Amino acid sequence: MSNQNDYGIILTLPGFDVDTATPEQCAVHSAYPNPLIKMGAEPKHFGTINVFFASNPGETDVDNPITYIARVPHGYPYAPNTLTIYSFIPLGETETVVGTFPFNASTPANDYFSFGADETHYGIAYTKFSNNPSDITGLSISFRYYIFADPAGA
Repeated sequence: MSNQNDYGIILTLPGFDVDTATPEQCAVHSAYPNPLIKMGAEPKHFGTINVFFASNPGETDVDNPITYIARVPHGYPYAPNTLTIYSFIPLGETETVVGTFPFNASTPANDYFSFGADETHYGIAYTKFSNNPSDITGLSISFRYYIFADPAGA
C-alpha cells in the first residue's frame, strides 16, 4: 500500500489506484531495483550489431550446428542477464519484425537466431541444420544488446 512515506515512480497496471496499489499491481515501481549497465566497460556492455548475409551460411555440422555471429566478453565471474532486441524485414516481405526472443528467419523454420550470455561472453548465434534448404542470402538484421551488471557480483 502506498502512503506518504513512499516516494519515487509508481505506474499502476490498468484498474489499480496509484494511492492504494501494491508493487505487484504496478507496471513500474521504484521499490524494485533497476537493471544496471556498467558504463565504463570495454568492450561496451550495450550497442548495436548489424549483420548482413551476402551469401547463404550453408550447412553446418548436425552435431554442432551453432555459428556465433558475435561474441562480446563481459568480464563478470557469472552469466549476467541480457536483453537483445532484434529488427529485420523478412525476405520477400515489407513489414519490419521486432522482438526479443530467439526467432526463425526463414521457412522451413528449423534454423534460428538466439542470444544470451554464459560465464565469459555475450553472444549472438545462428543455428542451421544440414537438412534445412532455406536460404537467407540478402537478409539484414540489427541486434541491439544490453548486458546487465549484478550490483552484488559486479
